[in-house]
Formats: sequence, structure tokens, C-alpha cells
Amino acid sequence: MKHFIKKNIFFLLPIIILYVITKVFYNHEVGDLLRVGFIFNDGTYRNSIENRFTEVSPKREYISKINLKQKQKFDVLTIGDSFSEQGKYDYNNYITKYDDISMIHFDRNLHPSTNPLQTLNNVINGNILDKLDVNFIILQSVERHIVRRTHKLDTLQALSLDSLCSKIEKKTKSNNDQSIFFSDLILKAPLTSLMYAFYDNPHYSKTYKVKTATELFTDNSNELLFYKDDLGSIKINNDTLGILKLNTTLNQLHHKLLNKGIQLIILPSPDKYDAYYQFIMNKEKYPEPIFFKYFNTLPKEYHCIDTKKIINTLHKAHKDVYYYDDTHWSPITAEVIGNEIAKIIKPQNTEKQ
Repeated sequence: MKHFIKKNIFFLLPIIILYVITKVFYNHEVGDLLRVGFIFNDGTYRNSIENRFTEVSPKREYISKINLKQKQKFDVLTIGDSFSEQGKYDYNNYITKYDDISMIHFDRNLHPSTNPLQTLNNVINGNILDKLDVNFIILQSVERHIVRRTHKLDTLQALSLDSLCSKIEKKTKSNNDQSIFFSDLILKAPLTSLMYAFYDNPHYSKTYKVKTATELFTDNSNELLFYKDDLGSIKINNDTLGILKLNTTLNQLHHKLLNKGIQLIILPSPDKYDAYYQFIMNKEKYPEPIFFKYFNTLPKEYHCIDTKKIINTLHKAHKDVYYYDDTHWSPITAEVIGNEIAKIIKPQNTEKQ
């Protein structure tokens, strides 16, 4: 038995060491870019940012929590992706801090697909708005998917009230707890963290780490993390014909909503790569994103929040416009965007009183 232990300890010891290193330095309670990038971090950054802000008590309702069999009245319905579900520091919460604005949110895990544009289309074509009386719909989409989501849109689909109620009943929570001892994480995390010394994007990582010309984040000088798919979507998002089709589709959706007495507000959420592109050093291998440059020139009959302009303005006065460790904007940006949306909604509410 002693011989067996001595013989195998040489094989087990490296695994045990890697496990201890990963357990100590790889934190699951951090931003998504650190997790998918297998980047070691102590997890203190996020607290240092959020501690600077007063929490806004969420007042919005979720469509999964209300009785859809009865007529419900709200000022705003929001449909979006992860930028619309950022918890206590969500832009939605900053809108509902105004007591005269009520809001209902379409839970992201109830989308017929992972496409908020498809969800909006299906809601318009179905009978949900017969029971859900709203004045505005906010359609939010992250930049990296917004053109592609138009290409995949099936304008004939519809979502009925009965179908939505059925989806809500079947919704279950998933358990994400998992042991790392027998996973490849104990190899990927140490190896990937080491490889960042040589590569902007190591093989296993979905996160780029690049140098910037100025300090952009608290305690993380001259360094930017961004999602691999931000770069991967550049070709389709720089296609002017695709952007034109997107705008035409949004105008059409707006007209359908106007026939129901509802106004459409579009909230495009810039990719972190686009939001910080101007600061990246050695841009030779990094193409310029032009989505907003072209999209903002197109004639729009719907309301559109110029998020790129807002972010560029915030860069001049603030660090941490987005989280350092995450693909999403920080409370600094969420609050300003929430206030801009409220400027559209509040005057309209006053006119209807």
C-alpha cells in the first residue's frame, strides 16, 4: 500500500497543486469576462465600484409574476437581453425611481428564442397586448447581435397569451453548482492566465486583454478586457446593407405598435470593444467598428437612445463606464441611460393625464 501511494503521489501532486491554485485564485463571483477568460482575480474590483452608488429599490414587475388573465396597466414594457437584467443597478431601476413611471419586464428566459427582436415581433402579432396595456415598449439589444437578430427574424411568428402562460408554468431554475476538482478548469485557468503574458487571446479564453493609451478603470491601469464575440461580429455589424435592413425592420415594428397606441424606444447597447475602441493601442490587428457611425445617420421614426454618444461623453469625466471585469456597462452608465429614457416617457405620460 505504501508503495502504491509513493508511486502515485507523483501523478496526483501536480493535480492537487493546480486544484489549490485554481480554488484560491479563480473566483466565480466576478464579472463574465474573467470567468470565460479563465483569468485569476481576487474579486474585489466589483465591490469597489458598486459601493460608490446608492442602490435603487427595483419597482418593475416581471411578466412571469403577474396575472396575465386580468387586464394589466403599465407605462412601459421592456424586452431585451442581459443588459436589461443587471439586477439592482439596471437601467430599468433608474427609470422606475420616478414614481410616476410603472414598468413590466419580459423575462429573458421566456423569449421564444434568444432574440429580443423576435420576441417583440411575436408579442405584436399575438394577443398579449390585449391584456397588457402599455404606452411604450423598450427594445434593447447588445450591439454584437443586433444585425444578426434582424437576419434571423421570422415576421410571421406570433406569441399567444395561453402559450406565454404555459411557458411561465414550465419555467424551472437550474443549479449551476459544480465541483472543479475533476473538471478541466484546474488546467485551463492556470495555463490561460500564464498565456496572457504572450497572447491577447489565449486558446481556451473567450476574453481579449489589450493595452490602452490611458487609464480607464479603477485599479487596473492601461488594460482593457473585451469579449471574443465582439470582434467576431465586426464583419456582419459593419455591413451597411444589414444595418439598413435593421433600421427598416425597426421602423416597421414601430408602425405596427403605433396602430395599437404604443410607441417604440430602441436601446442599442454598444459592445465593450466598440465603447473603448478609441483607447486601444496597436490597432493594426483590430478593425474599427462602424455600426453606430452608419446606424445613427439613418432616418428613424421610432425613439432611439444614442448610447454611443452618451458613453463617449461619460469617458471624458469617468473611469469605469463599463465594468473592468464584465461585458456590461456600470451603474455610472445605467443611471444616465435610465434618465434619458425617462425624459421621453415622462412628458408623454403628462400629456395623457
